[in-house]
Amino acid sequence: MALETKKTHLGLDGRWDLEELSDTTKDYIQLYGFAYSLLPDLPVARKEEIDYIYGKFPWRGGYSTVNFFNQLFHKIPPKLRPEVQRIQYASPGFIELTELLVVSGTVAAIIFTVCKSLKSVHVFIEAFRRRQSTTSCRRSTLPRKISTSNNVRSRSAKPPREVWQKP
Repeated sequence: MALETKKTHLGLDGRWDLEELSDTTKDYIQLYGFAYSLLPDLPVARKEEIDYIYGKFPWRGGYSTVNFFNQLFHKIPPKLRPEVQRIQYASPGFIELTELLVVSGTVAAIIFTVCKSLKSVHVFIEAFRRRQSTTSCRRSTLPRKISTSNNVRSRSAKPPREVWQKP
């Protein structure tokens, strides 16, 4: 398998501060290292190192998660890691990278799939909320059956009187 490098653009839209830029690039290199680790035709020695990393961490979050992704990224030979060519900060702006095309394509597919899933969840939640508010409105216009005894024994022998009441 020939690992072809190509120039790609990461889109930047809106206002960015340094913390957001730092978080975005950190997340990107973590995904990039993960996607690289999934390549099927890596050299045997590299694959063994990556397999060791997969089995090394307990997956309890925090320290082990951060180190897992950092170690995967550092198994990429330096000449195959993403390299910044230029940054244009305008809306829309971009970060131009030279990187492995197959790896950047996998990263893009992961990001697209996660965003699509999040959008589906958002649409579901909004539909649920609309239905819930519509149902709540309908319920409030329906009469409710209320017992005047409230499950307390009455002094009279009469059964509890039920009243229909609109809320």
